[in-house]
Amino acid sequence: MSGLRMEHQWRPGAVGDIAALHGRHYAQSHGMGVGFEGRVAGALGAFLESMDARSLFCCVVNDEGQVLGSIVIDGSQTPLAQLRWFILAPSLRGQGWGRRLIEAAMAHAQRFPGAYLYTMDGLDAAIHLYRAFGFSETARVADAQWNTPITNIRMEWHRP
Repeated sequence: MSGLRMEHQWRPGAVGDIAALHGRHYAQSHGMGVGFEGRVAGALGAFLESMDARSLFCCVVNDEGQVLGSIVIDGSQTPLAQLRWFILAPSLRGQGWGRRLIEAAMAHAQRFPGAYLYTMDGLDAAIHLYRAFGFSETARVADAQWNTPITNIRMEWHRP
């Protein structure tokens, strides 16, 4: 896929593209339904409406302007920032785009004393990347809110 680029700004259609990526991925990996995708779209839309300089929105975009990957550092919850909405289209996985997104996010996160994220058990590739960037697991909680049993994992990184 040629013509891919990383952008550090919102672009029209980003909310729908990112929500769709999450919806398809988590339906397949964890059995999530439309409620999950809707929650992603609503929360991401609210974040983008109020995003300020403490936060970062970063995405991978193709030639046609479609968002094929994303990551966010939400700086509104200081002192720790939250890493959110990290996702890649299946066609981009294994090509270094995930690492590039996390590198951009962690460069931005340096302005905070630390960061945290929530992920789910079974997302081994993402968990491996998080650990490679210094995140460690701090809690596991069973969760049935999506009508399918999952285990949420909280991970934290603290600036040295």
